[in-house]
Amino acid sequence: MRRTVAIMAMAAVAGLCLGEAGAAAPRPSFFQKSWQLDFLFHPLTPVRVQVPGSQELQTFWYLRYEVANHSGKDQTFQPEMVMYTERGKVIPANWQAPHTVFLAIKQIHNDPLLRTPGAMTGKVLQGDDNAKRGVAIWPDFDARSGYADIFIGGLSGEVAEVTLPKPIPKKLTLPEGEKTILKTKAVLFKTLHLRFKIAAEPGSRHLVTPVLVMSEWVMR
Repeated sequence: MRRTVAIMAMAAVAGLCLGEAGAAAPRPSFFQKSWQLDFLFHPLTPVRVQVPGSQELQTFWYLRYEVANHSGKDQTFQPEMVMYTERGKVIPANWQAPHTVFLAIKQIHNDPLLRTPGAMTGKVLQGDDNAKRGVAIWPDFDARSGYADIFIGGLSGEVAEVTLPKPIPKKLTLPEGEKTILKTKAVLFKTLHLRFKIAAEPGSRHLVTPVLVMSEWVMR
């Protein structure tokens, strides 16, 4: 239910640009007005791994990245990474990704400092010496999808509150029972949007490296 409400809110916010008042969806501030972590990343990459309980190799996709803090103050990093495929599938990072996949990626790149997805959450101290290296992992998706969009939250403290074009009912669980309220506003966060093009035939997707075709900041 909570995920359904979130999706409905996102759709309503996206509809602001077509609202009766003609209000445009908010964009990130041109001048940085809140803390922001530096985010470096490698291309989205496929990997084939034999996971426990399976006799066959399975394809996964991963994004290696590094976060560094030059904001002037220690910050808490709570990564939220979601992939949207061209065929309409929504896949949270590290969903259905056994630890075996992380170990395989760590071995491929021979990186002893690569942290597990769970270990990336927490305080990021200032300076390059305190940068953290992590990886986001997704299971394979529809081979007909030629593009994958990745949204990365938790990198900035910039937020914006918007009024939804149409109120959305939301159920709350209270001590006295359930109560339905109308959600009229949504809080958007500055989020990094990456789009990768996967130019390959379905049978050879695991042999190519997707190409980055878009990198932009959005409010989401």
